[in-house]
Amino acid sequence: MSPANPSLSQSLAERFQSPLRGDHALGLGALAAGVSLVTGYPGSPATPVFDAIMGASAPEQCKLHWAANEKVALEMAIGASLAGQRALVVLKSVGLNVALDPLATFSLSGGFGGLVILLGDDPGGWGSQNEQDTRWLCRTAEVPLVEPTRAEQAANLMVQAFAWSERHGLPIIVRITNSLGSERTMVQPPWLLPPAPGIFPRKRDRWVVLPATVVKRHNTLHRRLAELARAMETSPYDTVAGDGATGILSVGHTLGRVRQVLRREQQVSILSLSSVWPLPEESLLRWLGERQRVLVVEEGGAFVEGQVRSLVQRHSLPTTVLGQETRTLPAEGELTASSLASALNLLAPELGLAPQGEAHRSMPSRVPLCEGCGYIPLFEALIAAMEQHGGRAAHIMVGETGCMVRANLPPMRLFDVKYGLGSGLGMGLGLAVAGARQR
Repeated sequence: MSPANPSLSQSLAERFQSPLRGDHALGLGALAAGVSLVTGYPGSPATPVFDAIMGASAPEQCKLHWAANEKVALEMAIGASLAGQRALVVLKSVGLNVALDPLATFSLSGGFGGLVILLGDDPGGWGSQNEQDTRWLCRTAEVPLVEPTRAEQAANLMVQAFAWSERHGLPIIVRITNSLGSERTMVQPPWLLPPAPGIFPRKRDRWVVLPATVVKRHNTLHRRLAELARAMETSPYDTVAGDGATGILSVGHTLGRVRQVLRREQQVSILSLSSVWPLPEESLLRWLGERQRVLVVEEGGAFVEGQVRSLVQRHSLPTTVLGQETRTLPAEGELTASSLASALNLLAPELGLAPQGEAHRSMPSRVPLCEGCGYIPLFEALIAAMEQHGGRAAHIMVGETGCMVRANLPPMRLFDVKYGLGSGLGMGLGLAVAGARQR
């Protein structure tokens, strides 16, 4: 789908005349794509995308709605898509767990207006109870996924995601991590899409997903995915720089870290990959066929690495693939310059890269509650009440996600149990039903 108008509105164009954060660029890209409904549920690192749209749009231009949960947010966006409007869902990694039920069915029916999910993953667990790689859920629901490789391209890739969604009748997931969201740079102004269809296409059983039609619709989904994969073979967001027998396959925003550590591309070929699933296999095979050894660099788990290794084996290529599965890179935590430099020295000792130091930052859950926080007198009263009724040891305190987790730091050390959002009541009931001696 090509742009109908190569120029932005003046108010939007002005925002690209100074450096932008990557997450803000994605939000402005959604406005350039003509999004009319933005839904979601707050969570780092995705929330700033919602905030950017709210700050750059008028109420008559775009409706914004924080939903009760991620499932409701996605269902609202599906309704907008079926009405022929473009919709964006903003959520974080663990939020896709909640939205997976409608997503796995919507991928079978497809939509009409473009529907994009902005997904913020959190390697290192900076603001999450786990560091899950949510790309595996995208594979489970069979929903295409792309990752911006540079903040400069973020706005254009968001527009492209809406174009692909509308062209192929599929939801598209745009995945980011903290490093992309917080990068500030000059951003390429995005191109514009033609207006959304804006109608509900009434056709008998078109949007009715039933057991009797699941297999047929599943077959249609696979055909659409194959068509999208062919389109991604020529994606301008997948680029190659440098040459040599040694290759680095840099997935998403890891490209910045690779360039920081490598500093030069001498005798190394770097493929920066935005098309994460489905993979552009033909173009990948051409690149892999010229490499003796390849390091796959990605944030999260070995999602792309496993696919690349399978591709190499299926086509009997002599390429050695290294990454997290080989423990060349750690499979836990955020990608660091130190671990990447060590991996590159193993991959190509002739590079002779110097050891890298690391910048340190405090995790939110290790920062005390803010002065004047309303939680403080509440928790102090709760602790006093427990002391009056048998003492702290006579109680089991179940906590929840949010800034209240900071009450687990000294001096309060409040919680005995804490998992996910909304889990406190259920776990408390389970402890009581199981006959725990403590209150």
